[in-house]
Amino acid sequence: MLAAMSCSVLPCSADDDAWGLAKTSQPAAGGLGYVKFDTTGWESSGLEIANKDRIVYDNAKIGTMSVKLIPTPPKSPPDADEIRQGVRKSFRAMAQSSGGGLISADVIKIKGVPCVKTIVKMRVQDDFMYGGTLIFLFADSQIMVTVQSKVREMKSARSTAVFDKLTGTGELKFGDDEEHTPLNWYADLYDPTLQVKGSRNLSEDEKYDAEFPDDPLTLVRSTLAKIERTASISQRAAPFRINE
Repeated sequence: MLAAMSCSVLPCSADDDAWGLAKTSQPAAGGLGYVKFDTTGWESSGLEIANKDRIVYDNAKIGTMSVKLIPTPPKSPPDADEIRQGVRKSFRAMAQSSGGGLISADVIKIKGVPCVKTIVKMRVQDDFMYGGTLIFLFADSQIMVTVQSKVREMKSARSTAVFDKLTGTGELKFGDDEEHTPLNWYADLYDPTLQVKGSRNLSEDEKYDAEFPDDPLTLVRSTLAKIERTASISQRAAPFRINE
């Protein structure tokens, strides 16, 4: 699902299911060996896909993780801002098509390698789940690490607590309609005018993660952060060159 979101920026198959996650604590065959990171706490699902170009792992608390090899170089423009804008547009559209929204999307560097980093919220029937990706861009290939959270209720403890707090402080504004609709609860990071139900809301700001350490969004963010901290890049790997 996440792979389909990135197709407008990075080459991939529309039918790729990238919600799974892979583990690279040991060098994998081919390009997967370009990236290794600490996978403590993740258990192998026993699933190896397409000649080991993706391996799936599970964590009982967090959800699912996979590392997938995309054996073609990026077709992205060599400009970080163009990549950033394209990623935000395509990932937002994909998330909104499910009734969810874009939490964050950026282009960063990990150990000298340009990476696309995204988090989205996807609607699953009446509930939500979060998906985070790190796409390492190399001159000859790409490696996509995907983290999928467990499903959480639409009205989680986090959203309820933050909603009540901001209502009490007066930071949350309400309309004069019969339902007193909140006017500034939905807050897209990159387009403040976007007030779409189901999109990123104020409770999903990273500053609340410490108050809700077991929340699915917090767990996805902390997993991506751990990958960034512990990643090591093979000396054989040549980073994709982009203009900062």
